Amino acid sequence: MDNRKKVLFFHCGRYNDLTPQITMGLWGLADLANSLGYEAKIIHTKVEELKNGEFDIKKYIDENVVLVGFSVHWFPMAEESIALTRDIRNAFPDLYVYFGGYSASFFALEIMKNHPEVSAIMQGDGEKPLTVLLECLNNSEKDYSRVPNLVWRDADGQIIVNGISYVSTAEDIKNLHFATMDKYLYEYDVSKDVGYNFEGNKIDIVSFKYDSFFDFRLKDFSIGKTFYLLTGKGCYANCLFCGGGYSVQKKINNRSKCMFVDEDQIIETIKDAKELGYDSFYICFDPVPSKPHYYGLLERIKNENLDIAILFGFWGLPEEKGIAKFTDAAKRLIFEISPETSNEELRNKVRGYSFKNADYIKIVDKCFENKVYTHLYYSYPLPLETPEDVRNDRISAMEMNIKYPHYIEAFYLKLSTDPGSLLYTSPERYGCKLNVSSFDDHLNRCSLKNGSGNICVHSNPLIADDFIEIKRIESDHKMKSLLSYDLKLLGRAFENVEDMICFLDGFYDFISRNEIAASIQNNADILRFLAEYSREDNISAEWLYEMLRLIYMEKELKMLVKIKDFSLSGEMEELHLASNVRVMESFYNVNEVRASLWTDKRFSEVRKREESAGLMMIRTDRLELFELNDSLYSLIKEFETPKTVKEACDNVAAYYTDDTEDRKNISEEMREVAQSLIQQGLIVGFNKDMYGNGT
Repeated sequence: MDNRKKVLFFHCGRYNDLTPQITMGLWGLADLANSLGYEAKIIHTKVEELKNGEFDIKKYIDENVVLVGFSVHWFPMAEESIALTRDIRNAFPDLYVYFGGYSASFFALEIMKNHPEVSAIMQGDGEKPLTVLLECLNNSEKDYSRVPNLVWRDADGQIIVNGISYVSTAEDIKNLHFATMDKYLYEYDVSKDVGYNFEGNKIDIVSFKYDSFFDFRLKDFSIGKTFYLLTGKGCYANCLFCGGGYSVQKKINNRSKCMFVDEDQIIETIKDAKELGYDSFYICFDPVPSKPHYYGLLERIKNENLDIAILFGFWGLPEEKGIAKFTDAAKRLIFEISPETSNEELRNKVRGYSFKNADYIKIVDKCFENKVYTHLYYSYPLPLETPEDVRNDRISAMEMNIKYPHYIEAFYLKLSTDPGSLLYTSPERYGCKLNVSSFDDHLNRCSLKNGSGNICVHSNPLIADDFIEIKRIESDHKMKSLLSYDLKLLGRAFENVEDMICFLDGFYDFISRNEIAASIQNNADILRFLAEYSREDNISAEWLYEMLRLIYMEKELKMLVKIKDFSLSGEMEELHLASNVRVMESFYNVNEVRASLWTDKRFSEVRKREESAGLMMIRTDRLELFELNDSLYSLIKEFETPKTVKEACDNVAAYYTDDTEDRKNISEEMREVAQSLIQQGLIVGFNKDMYGNGT
């Protein structure tokens, strides 16, 4: 049995849905503690709660634990970290508990003053400070003045700030291993695949799949388990809203120049992670966009045939020649580009690495031409922006979503207010107001109890809290999620993007009416109302109603949980169309146009059919769509209301002829078809208890 002294690190994810991922630095610290002779473990509180049905921190602590660390890198983790520290203090009053990470570093003094349960804050980089702190604890020292970067309390309760004298270098971390989930994650074999359901999809937490939140699904490859790859630290620019910019790094890390991780170490980390089943690697470190540092790494990945997906967050724009270097290195790529706004002048003010719209569009076009999945991020409320800017950005994001048949997806998201950012520390300078005045005030406002946990704590006086455009952006998110790639076809039903936006705005107003809102029970209802609303609209294409009705039918059938039809075959019994079957008359080739977009990744022309056709959609284990001839469509359509086989067949026959003998013959033929439909389960017995009055 391992009786080594223990060091425990906690990643808090129970109080918010924004921080499922364990920071890469924590794996390095665990590996460092292990190299110093301690048994190190990382506990993800959300994973443990999902795994066990509850979470009790006392379960993880025994007499061998000498140090507990909480990662308060992202602010949403702060509230739970403090709550659990109180629990530790009550059960283990003498245990040393420290916080680390960006947010903890920025709020160090305030946390120490207001939360006596916290023993210390480790500001900035933590490798050497952890080593010295463990030496002090091992020697039972009470004076921690020799621990770099530590904010602590002396025997009299006075807060001592040692100052940030240690800044990690590539050499300092060269021997640390970061792909060590199997070694340091608590009960790894049980925990590695724990997740939760989100909109019908399984979201693994530790083995996070990066594409889980996309509205436009990848079609030519899949993103597997995603590893967040550490390739460097620091930044040379100041985006107003970013808590990792140059001025913040200088303040909380004392870092004045960027550190680049050795390429050999990065390659070894990739190989180690692949051994654990990770095949996708996310990189978001691009401090010199004009002189990319990562070309050498891409060449190494290519030469070593690592066969990985690369997900890269650019801080500026990629170079045209750089796109080719990425496509040479990996066949599976996702790029992230953040214009933030369509207003060039505003972009120059809010982004440290800015660019012109013409260059931005040119690069997005190149990404599309090279079949690179590319995500574009717009944000609100930006400092200095006007209501007109918000409207224009909404139009710009929508335009990018509908312009390309594939590969390009734009997001328009609520901006966080990163602690330490220029927007946070000097809001008035940038035309904004900070809506918090203390750490605890900030903590209460950003609690999940008060909303989503988003840490937007600034406001722009030019944009009212009830600004209608903000509400419509949120509605756009919902519509984009519901329609997915069909949003692109929706756009093609209008002369321009603004007409489409006006159509959507009218629809949002329509469903907000009390009598309509009260009748909406699910997403299928929203799509049903959207289809009906399109019939009343005068600016959209005539085929839009048919397309939306088809989408509504799909959604309705996909939501079908259990089919409760009863198969009966008696001639006199009333029969009904099975609950997993829908039919509609098609006047346009919209089903073919949708298939072309979803399957072939291309736009095709919507055309009116020379003759209408019947469409039948069936839900079994999957959805299937069939085109019907006129007579079969007419027969199946008859059973949308309960009736006997004879009644249905006679009605179809009467549709074709007035001649009595011909009617009889056609009806007989239809009966054979009806019996076949019954055998296939497409027409079933009518159950009044289930269908009520049969409507």
